[in-house]
Amino acid sequence: MKKHFLSSLELVSFLENKHGFCGIMFCTEPKTLKKGRITGLPVPFKIRKATWMTVIIGTSYENGVNNQREREEKTPDFKAEQLWKGNGERINSSIARHKKTNELYLVYRPINNDENEIILKHECRWYREDTGMEIDINAPVNLTLGAPSFAEEYLPKKSKPKKQETDKEIMWRTVKLKNLKEIHWSGIEHHII
Repeated sequence: MKKHFLSSLELVSFLENKHGFCGIMFCTEPKTLKKGRITGLPVPFKIRKATWMTVIIGTSYENGVNNQREREEKTPDFKAEQLWKGNGERINSSIARHKKTNELYLVYRPINNDENEIILKHECRWYREDTGMEIDINAPVNLTLGAPSFAEEYLPKKSKPKKQETDKEIMWRTVKLKNLKEIHWSGIEHHII
């Protein structure tokens, strides 16, 4: 696969009229609860998450939900709310800007199955920020018998969309461009510098 290097601003131009499937890789610092939901203990360390997935870019959230409603024989009258309660604006079909912070975001749709599990080349790895060691978030947080996992104890529960009114959720996500490390498009691996 060919490699190419892009700055964040070059990426915005590159994605101007792109729509379709692509691979992305990004690193984030996931939100955690301040205290464990089961033990009440504080989070023992910060974590980082590296994610690789195949996604769709340059598509319409509203159209995606209405298409799903039609497949489920429901009225396709969904209207998407403004991005970030009116604080977002679209730069192009794949990039949004937060008006207050000026942060740029890639807007994408993960590919999910009927059980709302993300599919198509999806992999996440979790790391301790202090040591860089990979961790298993589903392993017990300590050696006590019956101890909860890091995920059960410290990660917020995911909520389902309340306004789509579909059986199958149409996932829609954003990631800050500064967290995006790679985008694979048409056989070229674009590294974001």
